Amino acid sequence: MLIALFVLALLIRTFWLFIGPIRNPERVYIPDSYEYEQLAKNLIEQNKFSKQYGAPFIPDNKRTPIYPIFIAITYVIFGQQPIAVCFIQALISSITVLLTFFIGYLLHSKWVGFIAAIIILFSPFQIIYNGYLMSETLYTALLTMFFLLTILVVDKKISYFNIFLAGSVLGIATLCRPVSLYLPVPLVAVFAIILKNYKLKKILFFIIGFSVVIFPWMTRNYFQTNNFRVTTINSINLKYYEIATFKQHLTGKSIDETWNEYNSYVTTSNLVEYLYLISENPIEYIKIRFFWLFRLLFDPGNGVLYFLGNDRFIGSLAEPKASLGDMIFSDLKAAYQYAEDFQVNSGFFRGIILKIFLVAYLSFLSLKYLFLLIGIISRNFTNLKIKPLIVIILLYFFAVSGSVSSVRFSLPIEPIINVLAAIGLKKTIDWFQYKSSFGCGSSKFNFGKV
Repeated sequence: MLIALFVLALLIRTFWLFIGPIRNPERVYIPDSYEYEQLAKNLIEQNKFSKQYGAPFIPDNKRTPIYPIFIAITYVIFGQQPIAVCFIQALISSITVLLTFFIGYLLHSKWVGFIAAIIILFSPFQIIYNGYLMSETLYTALLTMFFLLTILVVDKKISYFNIFLAGSVLGIATLCRPVSLYLPVPLVAVFAIILKNYKLKKILFFIIGFSVVIFPWMTRNYFQTNNFRVTTINSINLKYYEIATFKQHLTGKSIDETWNEYNSYVTTSNLVEYLYLISENPIEYIKIRFFWLFRLLFDPGNGVLYFLGNDRFIGSLAEPKASLGDMIFSDLKAAYQYAEDFQVNSGFFRGIILKIFLVAYLSFLSLKYLFLLIGIISRNFTNLKIKPLIVIILLYFFAVSGSVSSVRFSLPIEPIINVLAAIGLKKTIDWFQYKSSFGCGSSKFNFGKV
């Protein structure tokens, strides 16, 4: 079964590459892709981690190194062909399908692992992002491997090396995409509660495993850029996205207008300004955070419409300080309007396909998240101590996604979401089977104990 899952996943992902990037090579590039590739080329040709196109090749501390190194290694082996990276990513994504199966198997059963793997196998954006020079596919695989190792740490009596390895894999994932940089903080707190026997030593090995990967890169940044941090992208995102988007919600100013108010690229006052805005508008901040969470989970904009529209569509028609319902409705309305325009420009048949996909995809996601909630409240885990760990991981990624929430930011946690949704589906099936076995007289049955 595992071989069949892997082969089918690889065939589907390879088929997408043939009908997409191979036919139109420029489709492998979206804005961040150019920086990743230039970093890789400079590593090969100049032995420097710089995104500049010419001398003096100033060292870069915005991007983290793992994905540019991945591109560089691929280019050295296969030549500077972006499509070669895409084929390797298809292979990696197929491995992620198998990792998802093992997570489901460890948390519940082979049935749950199989269903979760099938969902990942056919996930449209897990497939599509293989065709981009973007870090999502590699990061998703690394993070899924970390999920698997962490479950083993909690569920099995394994060596300290395995705990060290879990921390190291999380460190490598963080140097692929720094979104998980602060994840060890809540993880250590959960470990302190749920681990038994030598918990302090286990936590120490986990921290060391993470640190031995992260600190060398921070040291490099300090000596080459005088900045002892993993990346400066957090400050950039805070300035150009979090603050700008929140101000747009508050005032109705465009993002460009807000950007033009700044005089420098990175300032030390970004966090202070952001906290001040939040303290002055706490209710509006809560609303916008829930709206960003909606976009992370459903993404009716530049994620959904990438599928056939192939456009960087981002649109909200809501008024300043609009209600959460109005903001969500405006996104859905803008997505529908985009589909209408696409139908006019690309033909009736393709427009109908896009509309059907939009409705079917959002409906499927709604159903999946319903089963996710059922799975979270379920007690049918092989080890209930794992549940708080998984919930904390999900909450962390929900919290750090911020204003740039879109489908690409939900891809890394999709494996664990699908496992929980599969558990919820299995629980629902068991409940209906129980009802059928005992008839209507079983109305007092406790759903949480199936």
